[in-house]
Amino acid sequence: PLTTTKRLRGPEYAATTYFVQELRRDLEKTYGEDTLKQGGLSIRSTIDTRLQLAAQTALQNGLIAYDRRHGWRGPVTTLEVNENSAEALKAVKLPGGYGTWEAALVTKVGSNSAELLLTDGNTIKLPGEEVKWAATFKPEKGKGGLLVGQVVIAEFKRQEKKVEAPAEPAVDENGEPLPPPEPIMVPVGNATLRQVPEVDGSIVALDPHTGRVLAMQGGYSFFKSQLNRVTQSRRQPGSSFKPFVYAAALEKGYTPATKQLDAPFVSYDVSTQKYWAPKNYTAGQSYGNVTLRVALEKSLNQVTARVAQDIGMEAVSDLAERLGVYDKLPPYAAMSLGAGDTELINLVRGYAAFVNGGKKVTPTLLDRVQDRYGRTLYRNDKRACEGCQAADWNGEEPPVLPDNREQVLDPII
Repeated sequence: PLTTTKRLRGPEYAATTYFVQELRRDLEKTYGEDTLKQGGLSIRSTIDTRLQLAAQTALQNGLIAYDRRHGWRGPVTTLEVNENSAEALKAVKLPGGYGTWEAALVTKVGSNSAELLLTDGNTIKLPGEEVKWAATFKPEKGKGGLLVGQVVIAEFKRQEKKVEAPAEPAVDENGEPLPPPEPIMVPVGNATLRQVPEVDGSIVALDPHTGRVLAMQGGYSFFKSQLNRVTQSRRQPGSSFKPFVYAAALEKGYTPATKQLDAPFVSYDVSTQKYWAPKNYTAGQSYGNVTLRVALEKSLNQVTARVAQDIGMEAVSDLAERLGVYDKLPPYAAMSLGAGDTELINLVRGYAAFVNGGKKVTPTLLDRVQDRYGRTLYRNDKRACEGCQAADWNGEEPPVLPDNREQVLDPII
């Protein structure tokens, strides 16, 4: 008999939103919206939900920590504190991306703590360190810090309230037993003052040997911004582009022990008639003659610019294009320090060649697509496997698949 299966739930499933939407866009381009929604397709993706949840958690924690270092930006809104405050608080709309955080109304403020009213009428304590952090909010007009009547975002834990079980099970008017009531969740411990970060970011993890995308988080939260910063946003890679400059130098005969001068550097662009003088991150500090290994370890801008000038920016552009970091990289000097914008997925694709022996990979979200009858419509790995369909196995060695990936970098590099 036919049975129904409940949809996947839980944090691992909720964390896949960016990946699923990117996959949906790819499938719609290939098969059309009608086939995707009504064609009964069986889709096997590359995602690892465990890694996806870890990627989302890592990105969100990093953005929250960065945002917190820049101070509190103030309350969501303000309300009057009276007997109807809990009901009014329920109507407050929080900014997208608040997740499991909740709205809370400040009812008392002291030097060492504050009291927050929650939407269910319960109260919770906000410790002194949170009140101190809130003091970083300094509006142009009025008093700063935490004030009574402010609606804030708070994070805290809830646990099920212990309720004595009734002596007899509850029944309806027909004598049928009623389902158990929903558990009452009450706040416990102290609250933490929160705000949805203004800054955003992205993270992607892929298998460097196959290009299978294992995790993709295109922003802090899909409910804050639907823009997938992994594939839809172009950014300057900055110093993360430097390994490609040094890889191009190795192709030209340099070694990690080759020494280069770290000193003030000036380049003149004939086409723009302008000078370019990059500085090290530690402005005003130079290290003299250093090896390329040390220059890369310390991310020295002046050495990187000199290396690019010595080997020619054409060599750097050629390598970056071969590895798939750029479709076309103009051979301008500033590009050696990552001034050319690209998508994060392409930058990671380029890094994969450093790991897999210099092979070019194509990122993919799909392993296989089948129609409603089980016929394969798409398979990412198109290599022929001779011997995989053997009727019997008598202890022979497993078949070896051919490696048809393009060699774009010397594996020694």
